[in-house]
Amino acid sequence: MLQTNDSNNETVVGGAQLLSTTAQTYTVASLNGVFFFQYKLFTADATIPETASIGLATFDGTGKCKITSKTVSDGKVTTKTQSCTYTVASDGIGSISTGVVFALGGASSGQANGLQFIISGAKDSGNYVFLGGANMQ
Repeated sequence: MLQTNDSNNETVVGGAQLLSTTAQTYTVASLNGVFFFQYKLFTADATIPETASIGLATFDGTGKCKITSKTVSDGKVTTKTQSCTYTVASDGIGSISTGVVFALGGASSGQANGLQFIISGAKDSGNYVFLGGANMQ
């Protein structure tokens, strides 16, 4: 999707993915398995260096997760592993304790095979947002 009727000198781009052709109710059990992810920083602040990350996120279907990532920022590569928790609302929108908000994608029989997510810089007063996606391995 692309917004074209905007006169504010901005671009608004988005996507959509069919979760299910019938009504579903989602839970933490809907997110279970290992997912490959990648994300990119978007900002209007020229003082924030270009940043992108790839990694694996493992969800256990009970609300616990582990994220391992490699991030390139300002020409430096860092590796990080962290334990986390997550929630999933009945509509498929969820959050991870690391500050990630996501929507389940490609769910069949209540089991997600992908995610679309955002990470806002608002918690540390940053003028940025990370956008990314994840696919089940």
